[in-house]
Amino acid sequence: MHTIGFWNVRGLNDLNKQKVVKWFMHNNGVGLFGLLETKLKPRTLLNKNTSICDGWSISTNCSWHRRGRIWIMWKPECFDVNFISYSAQHIHMIICSRADNKVFQLTMIYAFNGLEERVALWNALKEIFNDCNDPWLWLGDFNTVMSPVERLGGNTTDTEMAHFQDCVSICGMDDIPSTGALFTWSNKQNPSARVYSRLDRAMGNQEWLDMFGDSYAHFYPEGLFDHCPCTMLDRHAALGGKKNFKYFNRWGSTSQFKDIVRTVWSLRFQGTRMFSLVKKLKALKPALKSLNRSCFSDIENNTNIANLALENI
Repeated sequence: MHTIGFWNVRGLNDLNKQKVVKWFMHNNGVGLFGLLETKLKPRTLLNKNTSICDGWSISTNCSWHRRGRIWIMWKPECFDVNFISYSAQHIHMIICSRADNKVFQLTMIYAFNGLEERVALWNALKEIFNDCNDPWLWLGDFNTVMSPVERLGGNTTDTEMAHFQDCVSICGMDDIPSTGALFTWSNKQNPSARVYSRLDRAMGNQEWLDMFGDSYAHFYPEGLFDHCPCTMLDRHAALGGKKNFKYFNRWGSTSQFKDIVRTVWSLRFQGTRMFSLVKKLKALKPALKSLNRSCFSDIENNTNIANLALENI
């Protein structure tokens, strides 16, 4: 199954933030993604000088909240998405992965800040539970914690935790194993006033755990934003395996590049033109991989290392 995830981006008016989100989605091979608290109407972002939406289908809950609290973006070639219900705090859908034809239900959540306002969300989730027999996944920002240890600094009340705990219990949900950041949000204040909380979660029912038992959630450093992005990953895929061939633009800047391509393209293969083209492309791969090793020493890995260093700074 292709990668799915979400991120509370707290406003996307800034072009730098749009570039960061676009880079994250591309670099992590995302096929379906939830953007929370965009504070933009879809046409606003589409009119800007950005290609973050190119090739993606989009659905939002703008009709239920004027500031566009939840966006669902997906690649049609990766997922078939059937939307079931909307509110100001959630979008619920049934999803079929085109890679393996597995079907599951997904609720993308961005809860209100107020305790009383969140009651409507808990009630909506309980209603969905009554009709749900499939693997069910919750992703999003719940704007509350499950226990006091999930907040460092600031205060939390037994009442707000009890409402959340009650909903989770009734719906039969549990936290999906996760790696990365424990606290997924901070107020980014000075150290003396800093507050950390685990507001963002990935939760699944028993059917989800049975079907996707090797999946886990990874929370990345927050970077420019105050929330951490999250993607659902597969343990078997994370162990490695054959990677798709990727072309890097930097290869074209070397003096050897044109000579390598010219040499390979001069080769002759018997067969149709399409057969000859495919054979030349296959012959070009090892030559370009050799160029990468000799001149750039693994661009992709070094780029990821540099990006992690930047995020830590």
